[in-house]
Amino acid sequence: MNPEPLSTPRHRVLSLLLVASLCGGATVACNPEYDLSGKTSADAGDDTGDAGGTSNGSNATGGATGTGNGTAGTTGATSTGGTTGGTTGATTGTTGGTTGGTTGGTTGGTTAGTTNGTTGGCMPSPEVCDGEDNDCDDQIDEEGASLLSSCTPLPGAVADMCDAGVCVYTCADGLFDANADLGDPDGDGCECTSNSEEVCDGLDNDCDGVTDEESDTLLGGCEARDGATAVSCADGACQYACADGRVDLNGDLGQANSDGCECLLSGDDVCDGSDNDCDGLVDEESDALLEACGGRAGASAVACTDGGCEYACSGGRVDVNADLSDPDGDGCECTVSPEVCDGADNNCDGEVDEQNDVLLSSCGGVAGAEAQSCEAGACVYACVAERFDIDMDLEDGVAGSGCECVAGEPGCDSCDFVEGCEPGTPDDYDYSVPGSHLTAIAMSFDGQEGADLDGDGQPDNALGPLISGLFDLTGNNININRIIELGVDSDQIAIGLSWPTLQGATQDASGVTIDLFELVSQGGRAWLVTEDSFLPDSQTPRRRFQNATITDGRVRATGGSFQISVPEQTFPLSLSLYGVEMEADLSDDAAGIAMSNGYIAGGLPVQEFFDTFNTFLLSPACSCVDLDGPLFDLSQGINGGACTQSPDTSSCSGEVGGACAALVDGCVFFVPILGGQADLDLDGDGFEDAYSTYLTISAEGANLIGAQ
Repeated sequence: MNPEPLSTPRHRVLSLLLVASLCGGATVACNPEYDLSGKTSADAGDDTGDAGGTSNGSNATGGATGTGNGTAGTTGATSTGGTTGGTTGATTGTTGGTTGGTTGGTTGGTTAGTTNGTTGGCMPSPEVCDGEDNDCDDQIDEEGASLLSSCTPLPGAVADMCDAGVCVYTCADGLFDANADLGDPDGDGCECTSNSEEVCDGLDNDCDGVTDEESDTLLGGCEARDGATAVSCADGACQYACADGRVDLNGDLGQANSDGCECLLSGDDVCDGSDNDCDGLVDEESDALLEACGGRAGASAVACTDGGCEYACSGGRVDVNADLSDPDGDGCECTVSPEVCDGADNNCDGEVDEQNDVLLSSCGGVAGAEAQSCEAGACVYACVAERFDIDMDLEDGVAGSGCECVAGEPGCDSCDFVEGCEPGTPDDYDYSVPGSHLTAIAMSFDGQEGADLDGDGQPDNALGPLISGLFDLTGNNININRIIELGVDSDQIAIGLSWPTLQGATQDASGVTIDLFELVSQGGRAWLVTEDSFLPDSQTPRRRFQNATITDGRVRATGGSFQISVPEQTFPLSLSLYGVEMEADLSDDAAGIAMSNGYIAGGLPVQEFFDTFNTFLLSPACSCVDLDGPLFDLSQGINGGACTQSPDTSSCSGEVGGACAALVDGCVFFVPILGGQADLDLDGDGFEDAYSTYLTISAEGANLIGAQ
């Protein structure tokens, strides 16, 4: 008998019955695909097994014929929880053939029956990639949820198909299998993490299977080191070499956190706290070291300390302003010599032109005159007895003719305004020359209007804003310009000028002399000159501009002095200006020379201004204040004065006006304002000692008729 094909309906039923029998067991999980009874495993245990049939085994191809009859199966016992119902019937026939033989027994029981003969069926399980039909569906390695999940996980790789029972992997994005072992379950998967440029780090950055191979990018990732360049890569570490002129003193170039080739070879050692010659020593002593310090005026380098050159003055030189250690200083600027009248500190004692016999002996000889004092670096002369300065050039010093007229000598009585060569007096001045009278004088308070007195290209006018601020501080509402205006209108402020060498108001000229006077009105445009306007026992004015120029009708004069005094009953401010310059447009009028669009500018010494406030604010209005000396003292401060004491003002509250009380109480604020505004250096010692002042002026012609 030929074997029946396994694909016949009967065999498929037998296979299903076999699966049903297996699913009733206690240890096999039942696949619902094969649950033919429609009952739970608990129900299957209650079924009674059918009697086993008798059957002769069929002959399989190439197999022997099975003999014997199968014994009937016994009744299946009830089993709780899905145990096997029915016991396996005994099989007397032998299996016919190894592969295609049919079961020679009888299946006992419908759900969990008994198999007679030997088993030739399939045990179902999840399908995996192994070339087998794991789930008994007659398909091998078909796609399903379980197929690839069984593949061995490999680093950086994903199993994405099964080929002939073998898992096939693909590298994840950005990962690479440099050593080509991705198909090996024991391999390292996609071990190369980046397809980047190769750098020196012991890794295969470009995933070509070679580590740290030579390339344009290999050294690009090397850490930058001062004064050094990466030149090669060894064992995953960058190798460096010092650049030209650089030295690795501490030998850490190849170490982590290296400071590189830290020494810059710059030549011989100089005094700067650095190892310039890269020998491991800093500022080692040598002649070259001190020579490199460079020179300072009148000094030489003697030592190097803490990276700085120390200097000493050369013979006969003194560092008066103590700036020898300052690179921007002027060194030992003073050469010791006898003091002379020149506006300099010749004997290097910190004082300029201090008055003494040695100083005056330095003044050059002037015929018939002796040096009496030194003012602003110039010798001031006076005629000796019986000698007179007829041509009024004594102020020219050695450049003039001196006191050329000698009493009793021939020709002396020919002097046109001296009779018998008597000593000169203000009456001897020539009042017939053109004159002017200032009809308007005003101070500018905003600081924007001024003359460039210090040569910096900016207008200078510190006094106006200073006075305005002081009055605000003390609560005074004083209008200085109104006071000056009233003083001019009432002739209490009367200032005049004479022009002894003027040829005409509109004629260009140089070397013009201008004398300044205080006047006394005689009515109309007639004026007398006060005796105080002249030097003692002389016809020489105290204040004079020399070498003035007139161009296109505008006069410019420099180098003189100017004074204006406000009447005492109002605000006794006395302005004595030095280093004065004056400009104005000139025109002729019936009485003399008229002036318009003019100004007078100069420096008011700080101490003189202090003296004014000490006088005005503390006496007599502040007589109740207990002071042993002046409230404001220039010598107590640095370029600006200081309050010399803290006065008790408790007794002043009912006895003085608000000006005194406010000023005294606010002394600490008042003094910095005073000092902070000084902006001119009159004596040339490098410190500002005066307030720049700017006054606008105009004038009408005046008849100067004599001395008072």
